Amino acid sequence: MLTIIDLIPSGKECAISRERLVQKADLAGLIPHEVKDKDRYVRLLISEARNHDVIVSKPSGGYYVPKAADLPELQIYVKQEKARAFDILATVSYAERVCEDLLHGRLTEVKRNAGSNG
Repeated sequence: MLTIIDLIPSGKECAISRERLVQKADLAGLIPHEVKDKDRYVRLLISEARNHDVIVSKPSGGYYVPKAADLPELQIYVKQEKARAFDILATVSYAERVCEDLLHGRLTEVKRNAGSNG
């Protein structure tokens, strides 16, 4: 069975744009006919594939499966993704603390911190 990973080339020099990947996925029948936002659906397929395959997204656009020669780019990608993950974790951690404070009565409303608009 064909999957999104089968449509993503190996090597940074062969990276495929998301627009082209959406077209190929659609032609290959990977996108159900009832899906309205094909781009979003392909991003979901890529996200799911990343649970078991390494798919690098280039800053200039495009996706590829890295080759050994792409090690420097893969290292940069890993560093960027880790930074994003830490940022998300910090955001969720703060929201979780506020949730706990509301739940246990330590807060009665969520207050805006200094520097926020409104």
